[in-house]
Amino acid sequence: ETRANVRPRSQSPKVDTSKNYHVFVGDLSTEVNNCTLKAAFESFGEISEAKVIRDPQTLKSKGYGFVSFPVKENAQKAIEEMNGQMIGRRQIRTNWAVRRFDGGEENAMKPPTYDNIFNATHAANTSVYVGGISPVTTDEELMQSFSAIATVIEVRLFKQQGYAFVRYLNKDAAARAIMSMNGKVINGQKIRCSWSRTAMDNNDLVLCTCSSKFSINVKLMCRKEQRLNKA
Repeated sequence: ETRANVRPRSQSPKVDTSKNYHVFVGDLSTEVNNCTLKAAFESFGEISEAKVIRDPQTLKSKGYGFVSFPVKENAQKAIEEMNGQMIGRRQIRTNWAVRRFDGGEENAMKPPTYDNIFNATHAANTSVYVGGISPVTTDEELMQSFSAIATVIEVRLFKQQGYAFVRYLNKDAAARAIMSMNGKVINGQKIRCSWSRTAMDNNDLVLCTCSSKFSINVKLMCRKEQRLNKA
């Protein structure tokens, strides 16, 4: 009887990243894999490891991952510039990763400070991206919830996609809203807040006072209507 000698598959040596600087990447869409994640961060310098965390039974993505950098400055720059960027179909969240004391997965995030949030975008940004919105939530409910932080200029709700944009008078108010509203539950669903990457044109918006307690923005459909409202 002849037996074939079967050699075990060679495995690439595991990289020791214990002394590296780890970036937590949250809100990953399901199609993002290790290669996609690494490619998104490669412009910031050498990456020792990029890993999407998956359920050990189903192998489905848990919606977050980690990117490890040998150089701290590169990791810091990646956190600052990638927070709120699109990877796949969703805006991601980035922060320093924190290893749990019980030896579990490295999936805890340090709560971002006001300065972290405020400095994560350009000076003129006053708009907040709100994800994870329940299908039954209305723009009036969002207006009411976010007006508790400061005066809201506009709420733009994309109900079918489950997200919205909330615009404030200034960047400080928007930063405070992100800090206070992220993770809040509205209509039984936890929302996610980060800086918006969508520019809002101030020229085609006016404020009107409605019979309800909310100030709701109305987008004018033509210049003629704009002139009439300004008169």
